[in-house]
Amino acid sequence: MSKAPAEAVAGVFYDLAMDTPVISSARELRDLLLRDDPLTLEDLRRFIEGPGATEGLYVDYKAADELHKSDKDRKHTIRQYVAAFANSEGGVLFIGVKEPTDDDRKKGKKPFIDPIDPVFATSIDKNGLKQWTAQVTRDLVGALGGPPRISVIHTKPTDDETPTGQILLVAVPRAPSLVSVINKGAPAYYFRIEDQAREVPRTLVVDLLLGRRSVPHLTVEPVGQATAERHLVEHSDPRRHRSKRSPTTRLTF
Repeated sequence: MSKAPAEAVAGVFYDLAMDTPVISSARELRDLLLRDDPLTLEDLRRFIEGPGATEGLYVDYKAADELHKSDKDRKHTIRQYVAAFANSEGGVLFIGVKEPTDDDRKKGKKPFIDPIDPVFATSIDKNGLKQWTAQVTRDLVGALGGPPRISVIHTKPTDDETPTGQILLVAVPRAPSLVSVINKGAPAYYFRIEDQAREVPRTLVVDLLLGRRSVPHLTVEPVGQATAERHLVEHSDPRRHRSKRSPTTRLTF
């Protein structure tokens, strides 16, 4: 069966037969949502079933039970991932879509819709998840250069047994400056590294802000036999055979 013709509009291809966006990558999805283009449930289904749906630099999936954490923890999750995307290349956080397990992924299974129960969503905020998320991220807006694009997709029972519920989408642009969030009473900086939001050491952030380090600096220093053997004693199981290799090197950042 031949594919329906597609036409590019503002960098995104549209299926002319259905007048819907053909989203082939997570980056395209990010750009689409940042333009405030609406994403329908069918658009989302096509995306997560496609080749570009794997978690990575531009997209992260969280199951509905992410919001069943304590109020403090679920707010921190939102802020942590918004900051990580903003400090990297921007991206989209989904809550209500679940990643397959490693075993299922090896079998070719894709992310699947795991919607948030609408009654539970109302218990978080009677005005809805969109307003709650806007409130949670309000103090990040200045550093972000503007509010994240927040939307909610409503699901309904279908032949694939998707229950009625909601999917929360938070699209974040790359920020003009570093964005911090408070974690355990102190500013924390998160970056998107592959498919995770990771906190980086504050010493590295200070160096980046002050211009002392634009990229990690790697040095290789020769060390003598005695130093190498002492390192082996301190950092390996003493019951294991100790190597008698020639002088080695030490890596520092």
